[in-house]
Order: sequence, then structure tokens, then C-alpha cells
Amino acid sequence: MKRKGFVWWLTVAFGTTVALGSASVPARAACTGDPNGGGITLADVSLMLTCINNPAASACSSACGGAGILNCADVNLDGVLNINDAVIVLNETSPGCNRNVVPMCSSPGPVLPCGTTISADITSNVVLGSCEYFLDGTVFVQPGNVVTIRPGAVIKGRKVSSDGSPSALVFLQGDCSDENPFTARINAAGTPSSPIVFTSDQPVGSRQAGDWGGVSFQGCSIVNLPGGSGTPEGLVGVTFGGGATPQPNESSGLARYVRAEFAGRELSPDNELNVWTMNALGSCTQFDWIQAHMGKDDGFEWFGGTNHSKYLVATANADDQLDWQLGTQSKVQFALAAQYAGNLDTAGSHGFESDNNENNFTATPVSDPRFCNVTLVGAKGQSGHPSGDFFGLFHRRGTGGQLANILVTAMDDAALQLRDAATGEHACSGTCLVGGNPRTDGVTACDAPPFSLGGTAPVLRHHRLVLFNNGTGGTELCRNRTGSGNTGSRCNSCEYMSLLQSAGEVSTADPGLSTGGSFPSPAVVDPRPGIASAVSGGVDCGVQFGDPFFDSATYVGAFDPNGSNWLVTPGGWISYVTQ
Repeated sequence: MKRKGFVWWLTVAFGTTVALGSASVPARAACTGDPNGGGITLADVSLMLTCINNPAASACSSACGGAGILNCADVNLDGVLNINDAVIVLNETSPGCNRNVVPMCSSPGPVLPCGTTISADITSNVVLGSCEYFLDGTVFVQPGNVVTIRPGAVIKGRKVSSDGSPSALVFLQGDCSDENPFTARINAAGTPSSPIVFTSDQPVGSRQAGDWGGVSFQGCSIVNLPGGSGTPEGLVGVTFGGGATPQPNESSGLARYVRAEFAGRELSPDNELNVWTMNALGSCTQFDWIQAHMGKDDGFEWFGGTNHSKYLVATANADDQLDWQLGTQSKVQFALAAQYAGNLDTAGSHGFESDNNENNFTATPVSDPRFCNVTLVGAKGQSGHPSGDFFGLFHRRGTGGQLANILVTAMDDAALQLRDAATGEHACSGTCLVGGNPRTDGVTACDAPPFSLGGTAPVLRHHRLVLFNNGTGGTELCRNRTGSGNTGSRCNSCEYMSLLQSAGEVSTADPGLSTGGSFPSPAVVDPRPGIASAVSGGVDCGVQFGDPFFDSATYVGAFDPNGSNWLVTPGGWISYVTQ
């Protein structure tokens, strides 16, 4: 936050552009961002600011080894020295994740003409302006390149592509043996008044989930597949994951105030493209204020990775709204997930679906993400609701993870289910004995209460839940799994829920959200709880998780009952249109 404040001060104090003569753009080899010759430091930023404010200063002509400051400090190669150059150099001096999405001494590339249809691979930096573009088929952004998308851009995926492939934008990973791999990156800084939209090319009123493929990112971070890498669903010849040298801090770019809608393709069973797919992305990837809407499969899915996000909105997606697997270690704060009965998968759709690894429940690293301040709104009461399994918190296949300040309401089935013994093992310690022998059916009462919270590390743990109007009679907090694959001698869903209740982690108070009947319900349009007392007493996730990424927000759910509705922006970032 300090860096952003400094950038704001630079802009206010010195304006945006000062041309130093009519010098041509210097050769790339001359660009260093080091006008004083002493290495890239804040002293270079200070010198650049001096020359922006006073181009005639003697220090400006003597900079860059006497060649003049434009020769080496025009780091975005636009022929002038301005505040943008100073910010780029400032970012280079900053530690951690403050590196530039478009590398210093690189041009962001040409601006494509409005109306351009993109069908070939992207092999150099390119800019999409504040207008309409089309994706025709699967477009791969090759490593080492950045796609910059300006506020107000609308990118439409062709429902019927020229080559028959699903229209999708796929960012490929870089050389994962490099400590700072240059994966293909997105640079999509929309604004509250001018968001960026990925959508279908079909007319409004005729659009459907699955009209196009979606947006997919391949990174070099952690994934618990054999060898540390794998092939993503729906894509052939593409790799994600860092292999033997994972890079947990790598960056796949920046996106904010972006909506992706009417996407997702099921190519074959369990082989789908999601609306917004994150495959092994690193922690320096910055995805905030993103909506994934009306997808044919999942809204957001994390396949491994360590990336962090705030303000995510998953609405009306056919399968799961929020889905993690394959060793995910990501962090998310402030998320809304809401179902729409008219686009629910009959095989079952959940608020959260969380796995470790479907082929190896004990694969390491075990999925262990952190989610804080999430509101889940189901489709209970909406007309046309299909039959199937529809849980709020659906955990399986040996996942760990910690979730705090979670509000679950209007799910057609129970609020929570632990699907199998491998998952129960992470939720609780202890073994259920029936007649002195380990329980096998997952539901028979134990000889004596054997369980306590906190199982095999990494634990699966929920902190501060508000569960209202879920399942049968509106009071179904949990549902045990029967038949094969149940929790066996490990704690089942309701035994775990009972432990949470005893620990004071569960409330069934009415939060004052109006649900049911239609989509979007009032609880989706304005998800701020109407009864503030029902969601009070949440944990401070920064303290709970010992992590400064998390803001202090001690209410349950994604919205402060006494604060503003962060979904509402001047430019209509959010849309609930279903056609």
C-alpha cells in the first residue's frame, strides 16, 4: 500500500507527460532505467522526477553517461520521459511482488484496431484498446509476452470458430527453471467505472453458458501431480506446474475489474474448460475484483498454485462456483458465490468443491488454501431446480484447508459434507470404534465420543460459520455420506459439525438475506446482511492465519452489514444477465 501511495503522489505532483526534445525512441540496448549509473535505486527515480519537473536541469543532460536522460530512462520506449517511466523504475526497486507486468525496457506493443478478430497465437506484446475484439478459436499467448487490455475493452469469443476449436484465451507458462520465469501474462487493469468484459459473440438474449471456452492461465508454481507438472483439462500439448523447480512467487500478470461470462466448455466427462482457470499460478499474480458468470462448468478453479486474490464473484455457473484441487495453497478474501437454478448441473453443483488429488488422496503437498469472508447463496426455492447434490461446503479426496467467516444460505442440500475418510482424517483426530472394532459404514454411533478437532496436518478447519436455511426443513447443517467411499472410522460430516458447534464456531441465526424465487435474488444483488448481529463475532483472519495478506474484517460473510456494497460500481462491473 505504501508503494501505491507514492505512485499517487508522483502523479499529482508531476503530472503525466513531459517530452524532452524530439529525440527518437532509443535502441532497446540503451535502455537501462539507471540514469545515474549506480544501479537501479530510488536515486534514479528521484533524478527522473527532477528531469520531468525541470527538463533543463544540468543533471538531465549529463545522465546516462552523458548521453542525456532520454537515452536510458525512457523505459517504456514511447519516446518521452514521463511519470509512467518513473513508476516503472520505482516498481523495479521494490521488493516482493512489485515488479512490472510489462518488463522494464519493453514496449507494451501495438494497439490492435478495434474490431480485430484474433485467431493466431500471440507471439509479441500487444494492446487491446477500449473497444470490441473477437476471439476465433483457441488463442495461445506464448511465454515471454504480455497482453495489455485497456479499461472498457470487450472481448467476444466466437461460439462457432473457424477451425472448430473452442474460442479461448490461453496463457502459457515460461521456463520454470528460471527463478523469475516469464510466463505469458495478462495486464488487464479495468476500473470501477470502465471494467473489462470477456463475453460471447452471440446477441444479447441468445447467449448461453458454454458459448466460448474461457480464460486459462498456466504457471510455474506448486502442483501435486507426479513430477510436479501436468496437462490442464481441455487443452492438448499444454503444461502447467513448476516440475522439479516450482516457483511459488511467479507472476501470470494482473487483472482487476474484469468480468468473464457465458464461457466454459465440457469437451468430455471430467474434461472441461472453466470460466477462469488458474493452473499453478504464483503469489505475484494479481487477480482482484473478478466476476466469473454463467459458465458451463466451474466459475473459478484453482489447480494447485499459491496465488492470492480479493473480491471474487462467482455467479450462475453450472457446476461449482469455487473449486480447488491438486495441492492448492492459494489465499482468497472477500468472495460471493451464488447459484442459479436455470444453469445448474444435474450431477451436482456446490458453493465450494475442494479436493486434494482425485487420483491420489495423499499426494503432497496436500491442498491447504485459506479462504476468508465468503458468502455462499444457493438456489433453494428457485423454480426449475434440478435434482442432484447441492452442498455449500463440499470437501473430499483428502483436502486440507482453513476457511473463516463463511456465510452459507439457501443451499438445496446441507451446508457441509465431508465426502470420504481421507478428508475426515484432516478434519478430526480419533478413531470410531463400534463394538470395539473400527467403524466401516461411516454413520453408526461410536462406542464413546472419540473425536477432537484437528486431524492430520494440514488440517481442514472452519472458523465462524453462519448457516441458515439450508437443506431439508432449512436446518440441515450437515449430511453424512453413506455407501462406498464414506468416512469409515474417521469423523463423518455431522460429527465434525458437532465439534464445531461445541467450539462455538457455528451460528444458525437469520442473517437477514432474502433468497429464493428467482435469480438474482435480493440476497445476490445486495448481499449485505440485514441483521448485523447475526454476522458479528467473526475472526480477524490476519491474526487467525498469521498472515498480513488478510485485512481485518471481523464479520461473517463477504460484506460488512454496516458498510458499502462493493459489488456496485459506476461502470457496472457486475452483471447477472443470464442470456
